[in-house]
Amino acid sequence: MKKLLILFFAVSLVTIYSCSEENNVNPPDNYTFFEKAGLVDSVYTAISGYTSLSKTMNGSNFDYTGLETIKVEFKYSKCGSDSTPVQFFYLENLNAITFYSFRDSINTPHDVTINQTIPSPKKNTTIGYTIQARKSLGDTLGYVYLRDLSVRKK
Repeated sequence: MKKLLILFFAVSLVTIYSCSEENNVNPPDNYTFFEKAGLVDSVYTAISGYTSLSKTMNGSNFDYTGLETIKVEFKYSKCGSDSTPVQFFYLENLNAITFYSFRDSINTPHDVTINQTIPSPKKNTTIGYTIQARKSLGDTLGYVYLRDLSVRKK
């Protein structure tokens, strides 16, 4: 009985100790979380109004807890009135929480290349992007084309 009690106590300590340890994996520098060359996604509207598309990247969680920033690189083409054509979000209880938006107030057709360090979501989560286009009166079209997207550890 005494040996059984000691064994139970030892197993309990090991279990408690192993549960309290954090096993954060720190990926190497320039680790790629997501990368896709060519056309990634697009949205378009020819009538006055708004359209958007949101997608997660890789479909699985990654631990961003220890990362202050991440590096994003992408290109987009835009025309229309939307001032935040590309946004990044993370999922929290299946809700999309925007953690970074790129601003662009030019309404005429143009191309932009982004190579920027942005804040990390700082949690174990899935990240994604939203692209959105808006056509207002006076705009020719509303569109956004997202190309050559990569997200890396800085």
